[in-house]
Amino acid sequence: MLKKALGIINGLNGPFAVGCSGGADSMCLLSLCLTAGRRGDLTVINVDHGIRENSAADSAFVRGFCVKNRVKFIGHKIDVPAAAKLSGRSIETEARIERHAIFKEFCEKNGVPLFLAHNKGDNAESVLMHIFRGCGIRGLAGIGERDRYIVRPLIYTEKGEIYEYLRLNGVPYVEDETNGDLNYSRNRIRAIISEAEKSFAGAVGAVASLSDIAKGTLNFIDSHLDESFFKVDSGAVLLDKRALDGFLAGEYVYKAARMAGLAVDLEQKHIAAAIGLAKLKTGRRLDLPHGLRVFNEREVLAFEFYSPIEGIIKDFAADYGEQEFFGMKIKVLPVDLDLFGVALDSSGELHAFKPPKNRLFADLDKLCGAKLRLRQEGDRFHACGGKSKKLKEFFNEKRVPLRVRDKLPLIASDDEVLAILGHRVGERVKVTAKTARVAEIVLQYTTHNEVQF
Repeated sequence: MLKKALGIINGLNGPFAVGCSGGADSMCLLSLCLTAGRRGDLTVINVDHGIRENSAADSAFVRGFCVKNRVKFIGHKIDVPAAAKLSGRSIETEARIERHAIFKEFCEKNGVPLFLAHNKGDNAESVLMHIFRGCGIRGLAGIGERDRYIVRPLIYTEKGEIYEYLRLNGVPYVEDETNGDLNYSRNRIRAIISEAEKSFAGAVGAVASLSDIAKGTLNFIDSHLDESFFKVDSGAVLLDKRALDGFLAGEYVYKAARMAGLAVDLEQKHIAAAIGLAKLKTGRRLDLPHGLRVFNEREVLAFEFYSPIEGIIKDFAADYGEQEFFGMKIKVLPVDLDLFGVALDSSGELHAFKPPKNRLFADLDKLCGAKLRLRQEGDRFHACGGKSKKLKEFFNEKRVPLRVRDKLPLIASDDEVLAILGHRVGERVKVTAKTARVAEIVLQYTTHNEVQF
């Protein structure tokens, strides 16, 4: 099956990255890439997770091999035990998340695929882990040859073939001393497979065949999912609740989670919980692993990842220019109202001009001393022409989804919201006949989709 691996490697043109730990599998993959004449296209990425005593030495080994073979090398060192302690996740899960975050950032920045060295045995381990944790047909599919930016050239290769290749070609590699540590769940699964093969010859191949059947079934199912049930809005993926009525409800939930950016597997219990959320009261929220949140809204389930930024307050610069607030650019632009045919009546009210949606005009001097922040408990808002009320009440009247409320940048003075950027300006800061400096406040999202209501 190494010929098939070489075919996959040579089937992709242009630069690519290889994740390499220095172990037998990844060194086999790296050697195959060099054998295929792809040195000039190749960047090796090594991650020292800080878990093992010898991890630094293993990274040094990979670096040395790359220097000797004139291959570009990028090394990262992270403290996975510390990160796992903060997140509450297992060491294994945290290491995978941290490692793939590094891989993803590099591949997205450079527009390249990533080669990983998962083999046929790894696929069998994944399938069994999914079964024991509770899965549907998607869990039986295991690891695929390709998944978004990831390519796995060795996925059809037996472990024995890898060791034989290394021996025949004199390729060095390091041994991970934790491979025999049964405190790690994957090592326990590996031990189960080893025992199974003693009684059932070709057990790994049988699991691989089951995995292939599941993949074919899923391809058929995916081709019959109704795309009209999905919509992207305000940085979230919305799934029409009508999709949850039939047998394929779980597949719709899984696809929505993947569209939202989930890069790891969902267990069946998580999928069932999301389906059950749709039957609960509108406004309820479900927190799933890895920061994925699901909101129950009137006609949809909304899937998005949670990035906490609560409690951050910045001074609002009440002057013409540009400022930033968590991936958003706020432009304060001078305005000549005559250009818009705007006039002020005898009472000092602005009339003859209705600004388009998401255009805010304000008295800049009345914003001096204000703060930029997100919503807080006790906030009040007095919309132009309306009455002062709790911000929560205003959002309820406008039917602003819960997931959106936490993203809207505000200009506020204490608990009084002066402007909801991109949407509304308050009575206190509106333009009048006495306004000396008129400003249009423009909000530009740079890291996530625009929030609308």
